[in-house]
Amino acid sequence: MKYFYHRPLVRIALLAACFTVLPCLLTQPCAIESVEAIPDLMEKGRALRLEGRHLKAAEAFSKVLALTPDNLEALVLFAATQEDLRKPKVADEAYSKALEIDPGNVVARRNRDQLNSSREIQKPLPPRSRYREGLLNNGLRELEAGRFDRAVEIFGLASGLQVGDPRPLLYSAIAMERQGRVNEAISQYEQVLATFPEYVPAWTNLIIALLASGDREGANKRARKALEMFPNDHRIRYLRSFAAKGLSRKKEQ
Repeated sequence: MKYFYHRPLVRIALLAACFTVLPCLLTQPCAIESVEAIPDLMEKGRALRLEGRHLKAAEAFSKVLALTPDNLEALVLFAATQEDLRKPKVADEAYSKALEIDPGNVVARRNRDQLNSSREIQKPLPPRSRYREGLLNNGLRELEAGRFDRAVEIFGLASGLQVGDPRPLLYSAIAMERQGRVNEAISQYEQVLATFPEYVPAWTNLIIALLASGDREGANKRARKALEMFPNDHRIRYLRSFAAKGLSRKKEQ
């Protein structure tokens, strides 16, 4: 008799557990990231965007915004990935939201103005060329294999085909730097920033290259400017601190 009395209770308990879990499974995974995961998600999003995996990058920034909807840096980077994904309307909305939170945000305003002035929102955008993406991937393979001259050549060709994409110029500069052509790499990073001033990887690589060349004053100057544009970027904060300390030690000597 004891079995028959308790069996319905066990079934009810199991059903209750199922109905508790089911809504979570129907909406989104139950394992939601905590606020502590935000720095890692931001770093992941930046790295994915640099690799050209823009959809995954957008997902990472979306997770940050789900945890902190008013995160300005995540909003601006999310908007930038939407531009990468050829979704100018979504990008415009994200930039506008960032400006609602902080009307003085220089990066969001400049990016939105550039987006609107190009009138890309009003006309359909062509899909990414598989040939151009394949060319870029070939350059990366040459870079990883240490064939730097060939990599620079491929990235130069890719930059001519992908005028609105900072990656070919950036990768070309990285290849030059690995080849020991540091001054040429610095000039190339500066060229990237002249066209894409909001492109954080170009800032970080430029500062590191300047430090490697021994130009601590130049590194400190660029780091200070980058920090004004991206005050919440922990990599730039670290580089700014490192460059400032190096410059201070140099003056003491």
